[in-house]
Amino acid sequence: MRIFFLSSEIERSEDLSQSLIFQAIESLGYTITSQKPSSQEVTFAQLIHKSDTCIFEVNKPNYEVGHWIEYALQVGKPTILLFLDEHAPTIYQEIEDEKLLLQRYSPETCQNAIRTMCEVARDRRDKRFNFFLSPRLLHYVEETSKAQGVTKSKLLRDMISSHMRAHPTD
Repeated sequence: MRIFFLSSEIERSEDLSQSLIFQAIESLGYTITSQKPSSQEVTFAQLIHKSDTCIFEVNKPNYEVGHWIEYALQVGKPTILLFLDEHAPTIYQEIEDEKLLLQRYSPETCQNAIRTMCEVARDRRDKRFNFFLSPRLLHYVEETSKAQGVTKSKLLRDMISSHMRAHPTD
């Protein structure tokens, strides 16, 4: 699994919690795409797109990290927010998004917390679903998506979501 990781710590190179997270991710056999882009041609946005899951350490408030958390959620990436016991990020607790996962950790539980959250994140990643449509259905989807200014995939996802709200299975 490819993981994008970003820390809220200003002095990232000296941060103990960041090194614990790096070690835990690597020991679990995951690949860290990058803490910082290695060249000016590579951006955080590109690294997030190439990743399967995003992990953000949110022990301290940081606008840059908040921006990239929002971006990761907008592009549909499972997003794990890790925080030490005494640093619960109350602002994120109000966000209702199935891809947002908050996890408290301590130095002793860091690896297990990351393992558990990565397993949950794997289940929440978008899955590709291909199928055939009759010409009539395809024409409807193409015309409707064009009229609404959305992609065909977005139109179909919205139609399914609307149907699910109208016909709950619970």
